[in-house]
Order: sequence, then C-alpha cells, then structure tokens
Amino acid sequence: KFLLIAVLIGFLAPAMNAQDQIRRISGKITDDKGQPVVGALIVFQGMGNTVRIMTCKTNTRGDYVYLAGLLSVTYRIIVHKEGFTPAWKGNITPEDAEAKEENFQLQPGDDFKTHWEMEYQEANAASSFTIAATKLMDAGKYDEAIAESNKALAALFALVGESNLRLGKLEEARVAYENAVKCQPEKPEYLANLGVILNKLGRSKEAQEMFKRAVKAGSGDPNLYKNYYELGKRLFGAPQEENKQK
Repeated sequence: KFLLIAVLIGFLAPAMNAQDQIRRISGKITDDKGQPVVGALIVFQGMGNTVRIMTCKTNTRGDYVYLAGLLSVTYRIIVHKEGFTPAWKGNITPEDAEAKEENFQLQPGDDFKTHWEMEYQEANAASSFTIAATKLMDAGKYDEAIAESNKALAALFALVGESNLRLGKLEEARVAYENAVKCQPEKPEYLANLGVILNKLGRSKEAQEMFKRAVKAGSGDPNLYKNYYELGKRLFGAPQEENKQK
C-alpha cells in the first residue's frame, strides 16, 4: 500500500511541478463606464520570432484567463468587441509561474483589424499563394498559376512596405505598397495602407483617392468597408455627401 502511494507521488510530482510553472495572463475588460464587457475577443499574438496566435473570450463578469504554457513568449494582446474600437498592449512576457494581470478599458466606436493582425494574414497568404501557384504550374494551368503568383508577390511587397513603414522609411514603404497594388489592384488593405503612407508624405489628394478606391474595393465585405471608411474619415474628415446631410 505504501509502495503504491510512493509510486503515485512519483508520477504526480513532475506534473504538479509543471503545473506550478505554467504562465498565466488574466484580466478584466470594461467599457468606458467601467461596466464589464461580456464576450470580448482577446487575441494573444506572439511577438518577435515566435509565430503564435491564440484567442479566448471574456465571461459574464468581463474576466478572461489565458494559460500561456511553459515556454517564455512575449505577447501582444489585442481586444475586440463589436461597438468598441480595439485596444492593445505589447511586450507582455509572463515569467515562470507568474499570473500576469492585464486589464483593458474599451472605448465606443467601430471595431477593425489592427495592422499587426493584417500582417500575420499577409505572411500566411504569401505562403499559401506560393504553394497554390506551384501546384497549378505543375498541373499545366499557367494562367491560374500567374494569378496566384501575383497574389503571393503582392503579399510579400506588403510585408516589405510594412517593415519600411515601421523603420520610418516612408518612400521605400510607398514604393513597396505601390508594387503590391500593381500586383493586386483591387485589394482594399493595400490601397488603404498606401493611402496612409501617402498622407504621411503630405500627398493628401493622392491619399484620399486611395481611400476612395479602398472603400469601393471593400464594399462587398461590410467589415472591410467599415474599416476603411472609418479610417479615411479620421484622416480626411467625412465625405462631402455626409457633410451635406449634417
């Protein structure tokens, strides 16, 4: 009997020690009045060389808990909820057995995907488009292979543009995004990002034109349309038609 207990303890001890070392991130999501936000989507995005995307949602008290595991990872946390603008924090690295608390207060407004989330999508898109193009070429479907290759090139140009933008190299970012638009002229994300860069360069008329194209290109997707319409409005004000109605 004592031997059996000793064996069980021997098996359970490593598991208990591992559980003790698990990193946790938790917190509360509230609105601008301090009330809990139920069902908010919490996105945990690995930063640096760590490619990791995990999500969870808040409970009826606005609380969330994420078990970050045993590995040391630096996260960016992004919070989404319909009717509120996204909130985020970066460089969050829970230590061994640490229960890190990160609270967020959301402000009323429109939800949209952050550029970090779009970047992640583009990196995955470049890989998937390249694989698809290779399969189509092997199958002798060359026109379709060219179309998929252009999508892959556009995604890569967009990544180059975003990297240059973060480095403050606006001209290089502009050239990269212009190439992305050439490869995929009707991609609203590329048009809108090019509009942001042109606006930063003081080329507001060209920037407004890009946002008009982005809104038009995204009109089939209500979420995309809302994203780029609101971003353009924040940068340039409401369109003339909307101003007349007010």
